[in-house]
Amino acid sequence: MKLFFLLVFFPLWLFSAEVLESPFNYEDTNYKVMQLLQKVTNQSFTKEEKTQGFDYRYSCKWYSPFTFDVYIGRYKKDSTNSIIRIEADETGEEKVFKTIFRKEIVEGAGSEVSAEPKEDTGNLTEAKLKKQEEIYKELQGKSHIFSQGLNIISPGFSVIYNAYRSPFYTRNDLYRNASLYFMVDLLLVGLAAAYVSNTTKSKSLQDDLFLKKGPKYGLLEGKAAGFLLGSLGLARLYRSFGAYEDTAAHNRMMELSYTFSF
Repeated sequence: MKLFFLLVFFPLWLFSAEVLESPFNYEDTNYKVMQLLQKVTNQSFTKEEKTQGFDYRYSCKWYSPFTFDVYIGRYKKDSTNSIIRIEADETGEEKVFKTIFRKEIVEGAGSEVSAEPKEDTGNLTEAKLKKQEEIYKELQGKSHIFSQGLNIISPGFSVIYNAYRSPFYTRNDLYRNASLYFMVDLLLVGLAAAYVSNTTKSKSLQDDLFLKKGPKYGLLEGKAAGFLLGSLGLARLYRSFGAYEDTAAHNRMMELSYTFSF
């Protein structure tokens, strides 16, 4: 059981982080970040008192589909620029918010000073235009029912569904999480099968002669049935929260018409 909980809850100990430099001072950056988070998260974030050395820190509320922590501080004591540190459980989510902050705050800062001319697409070749269309694509909505249904079969299938064409999952996120859940299912079935094999007595010759019914070897009928069903159910219960968060976060980005490269 200890190994089971270690495998299931191990992703909670992982997080990704990256720092983004802002051209604004830390007060202006804080205001812009706060306004942006209100729009993106539907105000499902909160300001934290413990900032871990930064000037400001924002984290998600318990019901938010996001899992980020955003820190805002000064680049240097004598610098007018500031930094934004983004932490998240998954590398994909960290990249999502890094992209949003870069587009809305860092790259958007240039338009406040002067309007740069747009690129002349007439000189772009058809191959370049096609490549741009392949990189930045609109998101397609995902179904909560389909994600939860796959979760009942195996949490790994739910991860694969939520990761398909979603910026919230990198390849490493997908391979790690899906493989982890498949390994947990195989481990639980293997442990139950080993328990049944070692604890169930075989029929004697006398039982065979009198056609007596022998012990049940089925995993869902013997002594290991409760352990197996309970453990498999616990893994699916845990993933059900992640499936909801993955689907809701993805659909929120679709509602805001954000495009990502993935």
